[in-house]
Amino acid sequence: MICFVGGQKLSRLYLSTLSSSSPTINVLSSNSSLSLKLVNNTELEECIMGFNNFIGIDVSKDKIDIFSTKENSHFTIKNNAKEIKKFFKKFNALECFVVIENTGAYEKICIKTLSSMNFTVHRTDNRKAKHFIQSLGKQAKTDKLDARGLALYGKERHAELKVYTPESPEHETLRELTLFLIQLKQHREYQR
Repeated sequence: MICFVGGQKLSRLYLSTLSSSSPTINVLSSNSSLSLKLVNNTELEECIMGFNNFIGIDVSKDKIDIFSTKENSHFTIKNNAKEIKKFFKKFNALECFVVIENTGAYEKICIKTLSSMNFTVHRTDNRKAKHFIQSLGKQAKTDKLDARGLALYGKERHAELKVYTPESPEHETLRELTLFLIQLKQHREYQR
């Protein structure tokens, strides 16, 4: 049996050898987890369990500001893998949708760490997130407010946001070399 939720192929499930009176099969997708229960050994009962914690992360070189909708709280931690792992251990990765500000470089540690911990992560389009945060009517711009705005952006739009998938090491190396080449060309133009 192949299951589709929201147009996405989730997994191939085989139900032929189920013997328990009410077994449950759990399948993870990028937007939610799907629980299938065998009812009366013949029918499948489908339950969609969505995310219940949306986390916004505003990233800077040395620190990250985090807002969790479930806890309705703001946190600040250092921007390194050890601190990120330590902080995010308290959350269930299957229940969280994380939106991270796209800085171009500083978010890489956070994204890689959270992906390795099986969190669903979206690296935001800054223009779209900025307009969404402005639509909330917040005049001040602080890292704390941005983290909250990103969490609310994820809460409202998570079904349509693209989930981050890690690049292959070769692709990452190629991108870094391309960036280095661009910087060399800019430097050469500056020298003229």
